[in-house]
Amino acid sequence: MRSRMSDRELKKLIDLYLQAETDIINEIARLRSRGLVDYHAEAALERVQTILRKLENDSWTCIPRMIEAQFYIHHPEARKALKPPETPEKHLLGYKNARALTGEQLNIVQLLTTSAMATLTEANLTVTETLEEALLGRRRDDLFRRIGMERTALMQAAGQGVYKALPDFVAALRRDGVTAFIDKAGRKWNLHTYGSMVLRTTSRQAEVLSILTESPGHDLFQISKHGTTCPVCAPLEGRVYSKSGTDPDFPPLAAAFGKVDKKGPDTLENSWLNLHPNCLHQLRRWTPMGRSEEEIQKVKDFSSFEKNPVTRDPRTQKQIDAYRKKEAARARFLRDYRQWERYRETIGDPVPKTFQTFRKHKAAGDEKYKAWESSYRKQNRVDNSKKRDTLGDTRYAAIPVTDEAIERVPQIRPQSWSTEQAERLQEAHRDLLRAVQSKPVGTEAGAVYTMDMRLIEQRIGVEYQVSLPQTAGPHIIIHNHPSGLTFSEKDIEKFVLNFDTNILTAVGNNGQTYLLQKTDQYSPAGFVKAFGTILPQLHQAKTPQKYAEIINEFLERAIQYGTRFITRG
Repeated sequence: MRSRMSDRELKKLIDLYLQAETDIINEIARLRSRGLVDYHAEAALERVQTILRKLENDSWTCIPRMIEAQFYIHHPEARKALKPPETPEKHLLGYKNARALTGEQLNIVQLLTTSAMATLTEANLTVTETLEEALLGRRRDDLFRRIGMERTALMQAAGQGVYKALPDFVAALRRDGVTAFIDKAGRKWNLHTYGSMVLRTTSRQAEVLSILTESPGHDLFQISKHGTTCPVCAPLEGRVYSKSGTDPDFPPLAAAFGKVDKKGPDTLENSWLNLHPNCLHQLRRWTPMGRSEEEIQKVKDFSSFEKNPVTRDPRTQKQIDAYRKKEAARARFLRDYRQWERYRETIGDPVPKTFQTFRKHKAAGDEKYKAWESSYRKQNRVDNSKKRDTLGDTRYAAIPVTDEAIERVPQIRPQSWSTEQAERLQEAHRDLLRAVQSKPVGTEAGAVYTMDMRLIEQRIGVEYQVSLPQTAGPHIIIHNHPSGLTFSEKDIEKFVLNFDTNILTAVGNNGQTYLLQKTDQYSPAGFVKAFGTILPQLHQAKTPQKYAEIINEFLERAIQYGTRFITRG
């Protein structure tokens, strides 16, 4: 049973991470208004490091308390006796009057504290490096630094100061948070989300270990059975496990938690101490005492990984549907919660201080909620309904997607590509149009692919616009143009400034398709310098058709700078 004390300690820690991230974003935002010279960025980074040092110090204080709280709740003998009546409230506060933990329990507290702090400190370093490279450029003299210097030169050649992009950078921070961790799938975790996950996992590990150390001599434990659960937990719940991993009739508990070293021993020290982050399953002691031989054998057979393989999902369709319904509700809850966080960070006090109040207004769709929504859009530069291009700023009228337009999407073959690759690109364009066909007219969609046309990620726009993830390594970006017209100025800027984007395509809602490719002869400086000469003409274009004509003429001439432009439809 989770305690209010441990929950309170955990919430306090998570609030620290949210506050730290908010302070960092506000500090970078302050830089925007303090001039355009490097020492302001240096000073901002020093203040960011001060915020992170304070966060680290607070964590060293609070994390052991959070972990200890679990032991004092599950080990009443470690608390001083309280004067009667011993109320639940006093019971939960008992750890403050604790005598002492055992040597084993203290070692666990220290181990979990050190492990959590090592992970969080690494996240803090990632935050610092991310912001340092974004504001000052990479310090090490390597390939990435040379690429960064080249990009800066290209921005200056295009007439953009380095700090011209700072407002967009601040808006991105407010929207996505400060990157603290990038997982194997390439997903970026912001400081608050990653810190919350680490802290919740650590709290859960402490709870598990506090239960396992309640009775040092007891070896058999059962994982609770919930029925409506996830596919990870479903095959593992309800079984009885051996804590030591030595019982001949029951599988080791480490096998359920997952072993850190697959070839290592079946001990808890070599396990993750939890089924997965945020798991709600509980451990309880199990004994064969008072059970019949038939009942004991039934439990053994059910618990056996050989007789009852964990690869089989034991849930009924009704249970699976119930779980999906529960997860959909939870996903809505989390989306609303993150929206509330973003609105609080961006707008401030006009947004309620409690999530419950915010959600009540959102559910009602009242004037207050609409005002917050409008203010957030304006501050994040998404309130201009004329900006309907996935990567930038096209100002064209959107047209609906029809089945005929999807069938009409042509095959475009980039330089050195096979026919099979071109067919996959053609189908990817059609998939993108199918994805927005049932959405409001003008909805944008985009996708990132590897150079051999393996999908990295596809996104559909929310309230028309969509932003695509930053991707390392050579890749292809495809997106739809609701207008059916050519690339925009912002498209071309992104194509140039993103070193790893080798191919950029736009498929119009009418099936017209455009492709821009960097060849082996690509000269970025020459391309950007030439592009800069046509910008005045673009800004003076009176009609979308004239704007598109200027872009197409430039891209057809730009073959001399090592790019290839194709349009079909």
